[in-house]
Amino acid sequence: MMVFIKKQVRSLFQIILIFLYIYGPVFRPIGSWFDLIFFISIIVIIIDFIFNKIQKPRYFNKFIILIPLHLYLLLSIGTVAEADYTDYIRFLFKPIRIIITLYAGFILVKYFHKLYGNKFATKLFYLIFLSICIHALIMAYQLFNPVFKDWVYFYTATDEFRSSFDYNFRMGGFSGGSGGAVLSVTQSIGIILMPFILRNKKKWEKIFIIIGSVIIFYSILISGRSGIYPVL
Repeated sequence: MMVFIKKQVRSLFQIILIFLYIYGPVFRPIGSWFDLIFFISIIVIIIDFIFNKIQKPRYFNKFIILIPLHLYLLLSIGTVAEADYTDYIRFLFKPIRIIITLYAGFILVKYFHKLYGNKFATKLFYLIFLSICIHALIMAYQLFNPVFKDWVYFYTATDEFRSSFDYNFRMGGFSGGSGGAVLSVTQSIGIILMPFILRNKKKWEKIFIIIGSVIIFYSILISGRSGIYPVL
């Protein structure tokens, strides 16, 4: 019994971790700087450093080419009359945030590989699918419950909405806005993963995955059109 409870608690922790790593919202009442994905990544890196020290993933070498490009962007800011020091800080911080998030992703994959061996990819795909499905349900509920939508946007919206149409008919979930191309493509990953996670599943699990995929596809339609293309 204790083994079963421990397994369920671990599974719940993994779903929450993957969900927040993908969709961790910015809490607007605290400030736009409070990016949950960034802080979760920092925590993951610190925990890994305590137990395993720093291990540089090989794919990091491919990002070296972006350094001169980023320096060019920083120099380009100086040609804009309206630019001030906050613009420099924002552009300087963005690549650091991306690198930290990438490294945390490397640690998470390493953690699942250590836990599940050769089956880690299937397990990780399934958790990503569940996370996308949960977010799809949040987006669908936003559409049918304006009070819930207003409540979510009050805490997570990072900018002004482009139009009343976007606010009322394009759902953004925890993305910080009213949907769009990036979110719709992100949601489409859930359907792309479906063939990989259907393998060796029981009949009721396959039914659950198919229903979840339908909900995910609906979330694509109410967020943006771009996600339809990767699905096709």
